[in-house]
Amino acid sequence: MREFIDREIAIKSMNKILTEHTTPWIVLSGDSRIGKTEFAKKISSMYENTIFCTPRLSGNYACSFVQSINLENEDIINEIICEYAKKNASANEVFRAIGMKYVSPLRKNQLSSVLSLIIKNDVSSGLYNFAHYLGEQVNSQINCIFLDDFSRCDYDSYVWILEYWNSIMEPLPTVIAICNFSVNWESDKLKDIFHGVCSPVSIERFDSKEAFYNILKQYFFFENDIYLVDISKKLFALYNGNAGMLFETIKLLQGQTIHSTDEQMTDLILNTAQQIHLHRFDEFSKIHMLVLRTLAYSPSPLSKKNMIDILDLIEPITTEIISQLYNRNFINYIADNNNDHTLYVINDDFLISIIKSGCSETEELFYKTKLYRAIQRKQINTTLEQKLNLAIELEENEVMELIIEYLESQLEECTDEKKAYYIDNFLNSKCKVPEKLISIYNVQLLYLYGYYQSAEKLIGTYYILGGIVEFENLMLLGDIQHILLSPKTSHTYKSASEVIGISVSDKIKAINRQIMALNQEHKEQLAKELYESAFDKYENTPCSGLIELYRNSNNSFDYDRAMEYTIRGYVLAKELGEVLEMYKCLHNICMIRLQHGKYGQPICDERLYIEPTFEYIVDFFAKHSEYRHEQAYPLLDLGTVKMFEYVRTHDAKLLIEAKRYYSEAQLYAKSFYAQHIAETGLLIVNSYQYAYDESTFVQELRDTMYNRYVQKQTVIEDYRVHKKILLSLALSAIISGNNEDATMYLNDASKYISGAETLRYNKLCQKAGCVVLMKETVPLNGKNEIYYGSDELVPWLISFCH
Repeated sequence: MREFIDREIAIKSMNKILTEHTTPWIVLSGDSRIGKTEFAKKISSMYENTIFCTPRLSGNYACSFVQSINLENEDIINEIICEYAKKNASANEVFRAIGMKYVSPLRKNQLSSVLSLIIKNDVSSGLYNFAHYLGEQVNSQINCIFLDDFSRCDYDSYVWILEYWNSIMEPLPTVIAICNFSVNWESDKLKDIFHGVCSPVSIERFDSKEAFYNILKQYFFFENDIYLVDISKKLFALYNGNAGMLFETIKLLQGQTIHSTDEQMTDLILNTAQQIHLHRFDEFSKIHMLVLRTLAYSPSPLSKKNMIDILDLIEPITTEIISQLYNRNFINYIADNNNDHTLYVINDDFLISIIKSGCSETEELFYKTKLYRAIQRKQINTTLEQKLNLAIELEENEVMELIIEYLESQLEECTDEKKAYYIDNFLNSKCKVPEKLISIYNVQLLYLYGYYQSAEKLIGTYYILGGIVEFENLMLLGDIQHILLSPKTSHTYKSASEVIGISVSDKIKAINRQIMALNQEHKEQLAKELYESAFDKYENTPCSGLIELYRNSNNSFDYDRAMEYTIRGYVLAKELGEVLEMYKCLHNICMIRLQHGKYGQPICDERLYIEPTFEYIVDFFAKHSEYRHEQAYPLLDLGTVKMFEYVRTHDAKLLIEAKRYYSEAQLYAKSFYAQHIAETGLLIVNSYQYAYDESTFVQELRDTMYNRYVQKQTVIEDYRVHKKILLSLALSAIISGNNEDATMYLNDASKYISGAETLRYNKLCQKAGCVVLMKETVPLNGKNEIYYGSDELVPWLISFCH
C-alpha cells in the first residue's frame, strides 16, 4: 500500500484496548496482503516507546526481537549485552567462544551470533537470566510491543519473549501479535494457542467504499473520475469490503493498464475482480494451469527446465507460457547464482490458495508425485525437511529412512518442536512405523509439544512390542490419557501404583492421580473410598506423595475436611522444603474458599502464618521463572474472583481486570481444562463488554467455540467439561439477547446436568424462556448457593491435582 488508508473503526477499537490495558496480548489476524503490517505501524506511530519486531531472514525470532529494541540509540543493545556478559559466566563464555579474550563491544556481524547463543543458554537453563536482565534495563515505560509475521516465531522464542515481557515494570505493555493463520507456522503449538486468543479488532474488511476508492486511485489513473467511483462501489459490494481481494486485484493488474482507455481499464478491473471472487481463472489454457499448479505445489522454486521435464512440455511453449504468467504478475523470478539459472515461484499465499482450490484430490496427488520424482532424481533442490514433508503426504517407501534421518539430524533448524511435528505427521499417515521411532523419548517429545493423540498411539505401540513397564512410563501414559479425557486413565494410574519396587511416595502419587481420574470419569464415590483407604494406610508416612494426596482432597470431601487436609499438605510441604508444593496448597485453599463463598474472609489458622490470596500466589509465580508454567491456574481463578465481584457490583472495571487475568492465563495454559476455562471465561467477559456494540464479534466467538466443541464432543469423557462449555455458551447467548441459541445450548447441556448445578441450569432456562427444559429442584446439601446458583456467571475453578 503506497499510503495508509484509515480503518477508523479498527483504530478506535485498538486505541481503546491499548489505553485501557484491557488485554495483555492481542491477535491482529488476517490473510496476506490485507495491510496488517501497515495498520500496526500506523498504531505504533500513535504511541511513544513502542517496540516493533520485524523478523530477519536468518536467526531465531527472539534474536530479531532483541535487535528491534531501540531504546535510545542503535548501540544500546550492544552495551547491554557487554554489561550482562561481565556479570554472567555463561554469557562470558560465549564471548570467549568467538575468540574474544575480553568482553568488548561487538561488531555487527558478531552481534547476532552472540545474541543467539545467549538466548539459547537462557532457554536451555530455564532461568531466562538475560531476558530478565534486559527487561530490567528498560528505564522508560513501554506502551506496546508489535510482533510482525508471528507465524515465523518458534515456541522457544515465544517463551523467551514472554519472560522478557514479564520482567518489564508494571503496567505491562500490550503485545500485538500479527498473525496469518492461512500459512504454515514455525510452531504448530503456538498456532493453536493464538488461534484461541480473540480480539474485537478486525482489519479483514475496509469500513466503506470510500476506502476502496482512496486505495484504487493510487494505482489506476482515469481521465473521468466517475469510472473510479463506480468501480470502487462495485468492488466493495462484490468483495464485501474484503481487503485481501482488493489488494490481490491491484497486484495482478500492476502494469497491465498503462495504455488503456477508461472503458478498457474498467472492463479489465471488473473482469479480474470477478475471477478472484469466483476463485477461477477461465482465461488461462490447460497448459497455463499445469505450470501454475506445479509451482503452487512445489516446495521450492523451479527452473524452466524443471517444468519441461516434470510436465513433458516442449521448450518454445514453456518459454511463452512462463513469459505470459510473469507479465500478468502471477509468477516471480529468482536468480539462481549457483547454477546460473532463473527460478520461478508464486510468492502469493492468496493466489496459491485460489490455484489449489480448483484441484481435485487426484490432481493434487498427480502434481505432488511428479514433484517428488523430480526431487528423487535430484532435479529439484530441496531441504531434508521439504523432502520428508512431501514423502509423508505421499506415503513413499523411503519415508521411514527420511524420518529417522531427520530425527537424528544435528542441524539447528531441526528443532525438537519440528521433530515432534513430523513424528505426529508420520504417525497419522499409513506408513509402517520403524522400530527406531518407537521410544519413550519420542513419546515425551510428542507430549511436550501437545501431540497427545500421537503420544498415546506411540506409547501403546511401545508396550505392544514388549517395552519395559516402568513406573515413569505408566505415569506418562496416564498423564497423556488424562489430558485426552480417556476413560482408561484411572486404570493406568492404578497399574502404576502396583509396580513392584517403587517408593511409598511414588505409590501415593499414582493413587492420587487415580483418584483424580476417577472423579473425571464421574466415579466420585469410588474415588472417595480410595481416598479414605489411602489415608488409613499412609497418613503417617510424610513424603511428597502425601502432600499431593492432601492437596487433592477438595475433589472428594466437604469444606471442613478439604480445608483441613489441604492445610496439612501446606504444613508438610513447608517441613519437607517443597516450595512449589507450598504454593500449590495455598492456591487450592483459596479455590476451596472461593467455591464455598468464603474467599476474602479471614481464615485465622496459625498453621498458615498468612492469609493467602490468589494475588499472593500469582506474584510468587511471576517472580520465579522456573515455576512459570504453573501460573495459569491462579490467574484463571483470579479472573473468576473478579467476575464474582462484577456480578455483585456490576462495576465494568472488574470486567477489564477479569479479562486481563483470563487473557494472560491463555499464554501459559497447557492442559485441556486450563485452555477451555480461559476461553469460556473470556467468552462471558466479552459478552458483557460487546454484546450490544459488537454483537457480530460475540456471535463469532460463540460459533467458533461451539464448532470446535462439536468436533471434539465424542471424545470428551468428562461430563463436567460438556456442562461448563454448554452453559457458558447459553449464558453468552442470553446476554446477547439470543434466546433461540441459548435454548439450543441448554437442550444440549441437559443430559450433563445433575446435583447442585441444576440450580444454575434452571435459572438459565427461565431467562432463555425455555422453562420446558427445566429439571426437578435438587437440594444443595450445604453447597454454596452463590457459587452454584449464579445465572450471571458460570464459574469453572481449577485446582492443582498433581
